[in-house]
Amino acid sequence: MDAIRARIRDVPDFPKKGIVFKDITPVLQDAATFKLVVDALAARWSGERIAKVVGIESRGFIFAAPLAYALGAGLTIVRKPGKLPYERISEAYALEYGQVRLLLRGGARVPERRASPRPGKGPRAREVLRGLALLPPAYLGEVTGSLQFLGTAGARHVVASQARHSGGLVWRAAGATLWVDPGPGALVRALAATPPLDPAQVTALLLTHRHLDHAGDATAAVEAMTGGGFHARGALYAPADALDEEPVVFRYAQRFPRQVVRLRAGGAWKLAEGLTLETPLSHDHGVETYGYRLTFGGFTAAHVVDTFWMDALPDAYAGADLLIVNTTRRSGRSPPPRSSTRTTRHRPCAPSRCSCRLGWRAPTSVPDRW
Repeated sequence: MDAIRARIRDVPDFPKKGIVFKDITPVLQDAATFKLVVDALAARWSGERIAKVVGIESRGFIFAAPLAYALGAGLTIVRKPGKLPYERISEAYALEYGQVRLLLRGGARVPERRASPRPGKGPRAREVLRGLALLPPAYLGEVTGSLQFLGTAGARHVVASQARHSGGLVWRAAGATLWVDPGPGALVRALAATPPLDPAQVTALLLTHRHLDHAGDATAAVEAMTGGGFHARGALYAPADALDEEPVVFRYAQRFPRQVVRLRAGGAWKLAEGLTLETPLSHDHGVETYGYRLTFGGFTAAHVVDTFWMDALPDAYAGADLLIVNTTRRSGRSPPPRSSTRTTRHRPCAPSRCSCRLGWRAPTSVPDRW
């Protein structure tokens, strides 16, 4: 990668003052470097059964065409105005140097599977995101859903310092919004997030267990979801001991949701048309605790929440397309190392790379099948 970066030339104050233009023509002019770029892209997506590569005008054309060829995939182009005849759909967005509009020919054929890039920052990243916004859900493949991290903390000493935020996770799929584990500060994190989460639009709240870092704002979230109790709506899913024995959702607020469900091992519930929640087993975590599986559009996501190691875990969460694992521990409850209590302000991270919920002690070994 250093060889590639070395050939990218910076052109300051172009196309206007304050902008540094990244000139890639030296990369293209050198056969070995150009081949290195295409080979690296192809290696990243080989074996993924990619049906279409989308190239966004104009640099996207340069790399998308050879990449599609290398992957044995088709090529779809997203163009600037005035270049596409026939039916087309468009999306406008702003760059530092003005308004831009992208267009996609209507009626594009549907691929078998979608693979999304991971844009970085700046104008080119926005161009990629806007280009993807043009693609209708069917074009993007069989899965339309999202996962947003508002921060899942990790141990109460982390919550106390807010070294990592504790707002929970938000799933959006099948027209529903599921908010998981609203810990301390969850309401503030939800409203300040990008994109913001409107609690009044939440379909269901899920508490995996009653510990502070997972349920500290549970009552506030219920109130926000139901308009302070004036609009009976939504559902609350929680372990029985989080509602009865030591309620983390105050009893008065338990009357507000339209439905209150006590989780159980082996339970399955329909959250919306085409969206199913399952709790395959009870975890070993000192209080009643459940991980979960979400299934929508032929896609399964699983979340292994806090637990000691259990031999039943691999089978319970097997077959998931996306697996999120809160670091498990073999046994014991040793305090965190002194150095781990330092406060380091959490920086927002890409959901696909988020490590907001790593514990301080992981198993020394894990069975191969995990």
